[in-house]
Amino acid sequence: MPFVHTDWWSLDVPDDWIIERDDDSGVISIADPDELGCIDLLVLESDTAIDTGAGNASDNLLSLATAALADAQILQQPEAGVTLGQFNGVVSRFVEDGSVWREWYLGGEGFVLVVSHNTDVEHQGLDDGIVDDILATLVVEAA
Repeated sequence: MPFVHTDWWSLDVPDDWIIERDDDSGVISIADPDELGCIDLLVLESDTAIDTGAGNASDNLLSLATAALADAQILQQPEAGVTLGQFNGVVSRFVEDGSVWREWYLGGEGFVLVVSHNTDVEHQGLDDGIVDDILATLVVEAA
């Protein structure tokens, strides 16, 4: 099983999924083998730690998630207290430009990890289980 490692986080990926890194934007994309959906991970550096203790997502993460929904058809308002692997944060679900998105804002020491999964509306939910399994392997890397 391939392993994606960055300075901030690491993650296990199934063998048949496609991993691409964009050095210019810093986005790491992980596409399912049928290329029906994609997980994108992006680190936003911050001057402060984001308080995301169990069940205690910070107002900053909620604000980021809410701002992302400005032009979207909201399926799920931002929900705090979500855990992905070793990260805690906020998740929302929305439709935009014919795609269904699940988007997480996860706090770390000096950074926010933004994770999104998108797929066409007609494929909604098909990869949710495997995506959840992949994201459950997220590990916070030591600063």
